Amino acid sequence: MKIAFLLNNSEADFYMPLTVTDDQRGSARIVVPISLDVSRGDSVEIKVDGTTIFKGEVKGVATQFRDGIKNLLCSGVNETLYKRYILDLGHYSYSDMDAGAIVKDLVDYYFASVLTSNNVNTSTGQTISIDGYGKTVGEVIEDIAERAGCCFYIDFDNDVHFFLEGTESSGETISSNQIFNIETDMKDEVVNKVIIEGRNNVFVEVGSGLPERYFRDRRISTVAEATLIGQMILNQYRSNRKSIKIETSGFYGFRAGQTINLNLPEYGFSGSSEIVRRITYNFGRGKASTNIIVGDADYGENPFEWALRKLRNLLDSKRDDYMLNLDEVDDGSAGKKIRVLSSLPLDPSDYQGIYVYVSSGDLAGLTFYSNGSEWIP
Repeated sequence: MKIAFLLNNSEADFYMPLTVTDDQRGSARIVVPISLDVSRGDSVEIKVDGTTIFKGEVKGVATQFRDGIKNLLCSGVNETLYKRYILDLGHYSYSDMDAGAIVKDLVDYYFASVLTSNNVNTSTGQTISIDGYGKTVGEVIEDIAERAGCCFYIDFDNDVHFFLEGTESSGETISSNQIFNIETDMKDEVVNKVIIEGRNNVFVEVGSGLPERYFRDRRISTVAEATLIGQMILNQYRSNRKSIKIETSGFYGFRAGQTINLNLPEYGFSGSSEIVRRITYNFGRGKASTNIIVGDADYGENPFEWALRKLRNLLDSKRDDYMLNLDEVDDGSAGKKIRVLSSLPLDPSDYQGIYVYVSSGDLAGLTFYSNGSEWIP
């Protein structure tokens, strides 16, 4: 096995260990001689037996003079999307467009001479409205992907891929005789109640019974926010989720977001197609391993932070809904899509496609939209 480290397109010396991670953005940690002339922003490429497993740039350089080495922290090629902010008025707001079509427009406009969008699926069937002003292109694409059930990455030819989860195959199959170890984590958490406490005496309980989870955060200032976050957490952490960590070697030709086939019948996976969430390559002295995590999306150790971020994304996407013309607000008798109610109905499916303005109680003055499964403020 030959590992090549290219700095600014020229092969350079490096030391073991070497770690490469492919996930939402990608990263690499490389140890090089202290004599190597390297600066932040330099381009980096790592190849194994001629196959590229990492492209990016140097993000940080830490020098250890006693040991005679430099530690390089490198960001992956996906980081390119997070370098440009959306400030052009013609490209920050999109209404009822296919998720992929929005992504293609953003990439083609903001990275016209840097990236291509040949592998962006513009017919995902997932319609999105979004306001991305003041955010990076990468942040907005992340939001779109999460809401549309999609994955994205930049390949090593600088082409953006955006596709529905599970629809881009790596063509790889992992069998029992190829693995060193496997860990399965089946999460079926029974959470019956979520308690959210914020400032201004905000205290909300969503659901009932045991077990319960409690979160306290001063960023929550209204009952409406607390209620929605509590419901998001309750919904998410009642669902079945699985995660599989596979320790193997090789498998250098695919990317996180693609699918692989698992031929591991003794572990309960016989011809199973799973989405790759993270790949970590570890190269040490005399040892190389590949750790692959597949399965359902991981919402992190802190579900509150995940729910808060999702809520803020939803608020941003519905920013224009706050700009209501009061002449349009009535009781719905004229067939309009805005209704005034004294309280928010418990079942959003009864009001799909309807805007509800709450006239009294804890939610007074707020407007919610029902997408049929949840209330969006």
